[in-house]
Amino acid sequence: MDELALHAASVAGDLSKLRLALQAGAEVDAEDDRGKTALMLASANGHTVAMLMLLEAGAAVDSTDTDRMTALMLASANGHTVTMLMLLEAGAAVDSKNTRLQTALMKASFGGHTGVLRVLLEAGAEVDSTSTDNWTSLMCASRRGYDSAVRVLLEAGAMVDAKSATERTALTFASEKGHTGVVRLLLEAGAAMDW
Repeated sequence: MDELALHAASVAGDLSKLRLALQAGAEVDAEDDRGKTALMLASANGHTVAMLMLLEAGAAVDSTDTDRMTALMLASANGHTVTMLMLLEAGAAVDSKNTRLQTALMKASFGGHTGVLRVLLEAGAEVDSTSTDNWTSLMCASRRGYDSAVRVLLEAGAMVDAKSATERTALTFASEKGHTGVVRLLLEAGAAMDW
């Protein structure tokens, strides 16, 4: 029961209820039915003070849910740069992979969160890490049409002509979706037009 209150307080960022749940003896790393801990829930919602309280109470920074998502991945996917910085400072692994072998950098790329991308890259994230379908972060950002995210990844040295499991490149994905700004950036970076 205390864990349910802890999770609800973490989602809402309700510090008084979070404090009460912890004082009542709630297990800080208890998981909900999807394997998410209170730290993951607070991180996904950008509740930095709640997250700090949980870390101070001993929350494990790299716990994973049923999809092997971490708090860092959840914060990155939702564009919570400050939350993500705090998790990295607390020792979060920058290149953990979920069940689809996606990293926090890929999650940030899907959302076009350029600030998050910069922080992850500065923290040593592998720019060309691949998922189960052999997608890279550059492919993710290109398919979604995020010009600024594509620019950040290219500046970090992303392989412009990496191929997915279906033999498609970032240029292919951007072209299929009509993202002319991204197509221009990729061509300027030397992408091959080999289709």
